[in-house]
Amino acid sequence: MLFITLLPLSEEISEMERLGEKKPVIQFVGRYGPEKGLNRILESFAACAADFPEWVLRINGNGLEEEILAVEKYLAQLDPETAQRVELGGGLNAEEVIEHFAESSLAVMASDFEGLPTSFLDAMQVGTPLISYPSSNALQEMVPEVGYLAEEPSVEALQEQMRLAMSDAELRAQKSALCLEKSRTFSPEDVVRRWEKLFESIHR
Repeated sequence: MLFITLLPLSEEISEMERLGEKKPVIQFVGRYGPEKGLNRILESFAACAADFPEWVLRINGNGLEEEILAVEKYLAQLDPETAQRVELGGGLNAEEVIEHFAESSLAVMASDFEGLPTSFLDAMQVGTPLISYPSSNALQEMVPEVGYLAEEPSVEALQEQMRLAMSDAELRAQKSALCLEKSRTFSPEDVVRRWEKLFESIHR
């Protein structure tokens, strides 16, 4: 017997969330574990924060106590003005994830390994481009068109894409529109159609 799990994007995203006004926020959603590269994201933002004083890095997720303390210790070493522009929050439910991405101009991840991350798809469907490491084949294939892909998994490469994303509002708007367009590929209706075509081809 063949078991198939469909993971379509949410059907309950309002037009306001899709087209809402974006704030100068880079949003991270994920665990605080070292494999998620949060330290690399912090270093990248800290390195270019002074050149983009209106931007904020917002972090939402859960982690072990020592992982959270490590982040707080790193922030304590920064100059106070930069540290104040890094907002630490807790975990989010599915609706809150969408809301946070919807009001953010950019999303970011720097994981060691990923498949096709749910947070990437969540950000796409509300028009929020992703800044990412080339952590999987899926990200390498999709992010260059709808986001900003670092050439290599380094702080320098991530910082370069972060600078590009924050500095060019026109390019950001283009990629935001592409996110909305491409996210329809993962709509429930489209997913069902693709499975129907697959079954039809099998039974011919």
